[in-house]
This record gives sequence, structure tokens and C-alpha cells, in this order.
Amino acid sequence: TGMGLPPVVVGLFVMLFLWRSVPLGFLQLLYTPYAMIIAQVIIAVPLVMGLSVSAVQQLADEVNAYASADEAVRVLTSFSPLDPRVDIALVGALRHASERVRREASVVLKSVSPARQVPILRELVEDESEDCRLTALSCIDSELQQGVAEAVIDLLGRSKNARIRKECCIALGKLKSPAAVPALRKVALKRGLLGRWRGKSPDVRAAAAWSLGNIRNEEAIATLRQLVNDKVPAVRSAARQASRG
Repeated sequence: TGMGLPPVVVGLFVMLFLWRSVPLGFLQLLYTPYAMIIAQVIIAVPLVMGLSVSAVQQLADEVNAYASADEAVRVLTSFSPLDPRVDIALVGALRHASERVRREASVVLKSVSPARQVPILRELVEDESEDCRLTALSCIDSELQQGVAEAVIDLLGRSKNARIRKECCIALGKLKSPAAVPALRKVALKRGLLGRWRGKSPDVRAAAAWSLGNIRNEEAIATLRQLVNDKVPAVRSAARQASRG
């Protein structure tokens, strides 16, 4: 890591690079205070970086799933939304076993910029824990979070959990991403063998219809026209409301 660099060795290398007969010799920095500053910076940078990484890792440990709810909330709320360390704290808090901590983290997440929200949400959407996925999906509420759309579309296609699939549909509707229309159309329309719905929950299909109404491009509108006469009342009602816009 460079934290144990001997000062004498660093000084020797700096002298060799600043010697008058080497390419950097024209700078005429040898035996000047500037040469000393260069050497001190080379010695100090690994130390500062190492201590910073250690502090960030300790912060993540303080708000992980095993920390107490009170301690996790205290650490999370002790940072300004502008402090980049809050991103690390948010990932741990949104994974926390306590619903109170996750709820507090959701509030804090909305106070940071969308550009910083996207990596956090993407990491949690791709997490193996269904609770983490549901928490992340519930935090998606803005078109400015478009960067997470691809991960949500992928989760919609992979998950067999009806609740997660429904929340994926709702999240994609809030994102209003045209790229999500094929996946939503597949959820709403695709049939299995013998014309039966492949175990699809009416709530999931209704959520897909609602999302298509939010996106409202040509493919979405065409799909809604097919759904307005659906045999399932909940799907039919959602499609009709979405069609009216």
C-alpha cells in the first residue's frame, strides 16, 4: 500500500528524478524546498489514503445489518447530504434488518442528488436479499433515476416473487423509461401453454398496465388497447384508466 515507504528511499528517488542530467533536471528543483515538498507528499499520500479507507470501512460496519437500530440511525443522520461518506452509510442502512432504519435511510436517500442515488439503488436492486430489493424499488420515484432502469428490467425478468415483480412494474412506470415497454408488455400479455396465464398475478399485470399508461409511447398504447378487454377485472380496469391518461 505504500504506507511503509522509508523516507530515505523516497528522498533518493526524488533526487534521482530531479538530478540535473536527467529529463526533469531543467526544472532546477534539486536541493530546493520544492524538492522536499515533493518527497513529503509522496510519503504522506499513501498514509492519508489508507486512513481514509479504514475510516470508510469502519463507517460501513457501524450501519450494517448487525448494528443496533439506534446506532445505525445516529450514524446515518450525523452526516450532511453533501458528505460523500453518507453514500456508504446509506447502503448499510438500506440493508438493515430494522424497518425503522430502512425507512430513515429512504428519507435521507431522497436528500442526495439523483446522480448519487443511482449507484446505491442499482447495488440494492441487484442484491440477493428480497428485502433489499423491495426497499430499493420503493425508493424509485423520479425520472432522474433513469440509470437504475436496466437493473429493474433485469430483475423483473428474473424474479418469480409476485410482490417484487409488481414493485418492479411500478418503479418502471415512475421512471417512464421507453426501454421498459417490451418487458412490461411481456408481463401483461404473454400466455403459456393452452392459452393460460403463466401463473401471473393479476396485481402484477395491473401494475404493468399502469406503468404502460405512464410511458405512453406507441408500443405502450397498442398494448393497452389489447388489455382494455382483458378477462381479468383488475387488469381491464387498470388498462382503461391508463388509456384515459
